[in-house]
Amino acid sequence: KIVWFDEFGVAKGYNPSFTTVWQNNAGLLYFPRRWLALGAEFNTYHVTDEVNNTWGFGLRPFVRFYPLNGSRFRLYFESGAGVMYFLEKFPQPSGFFGDNRTGTN
Repeated sequence: KIVWFDEFGVAKGYNPSFTTVWQNNAGLLYFPRRWLALGAEFNTYHVTDEVNNTWGFGLRPFVRFYPLNGSRFRLYFESGAGVMYFLEKFPQPSGFFGDNRTGTN
């Protein structure tokens, strides 16, 4: 009833034309029912562009509901929230991107 997962991906993020976001999520799922899973994950992000270059780390608890849970196909809806900490302030202000706001860690 407990499952380990690890998901990896890359996307165009904060400023889609310029920012690359590398992401890894690893965690555990606990299935108290066939149609319900409770989970917790550890997140790692690396954000790079001409101005930003930082790492972020986070924790997120969540719940998944499986309305379709067959042997060959699963459909689930997920809801959760967590905290994230970046080693440097993100995003950094950039006149190049037309955005002068400064984020937090």
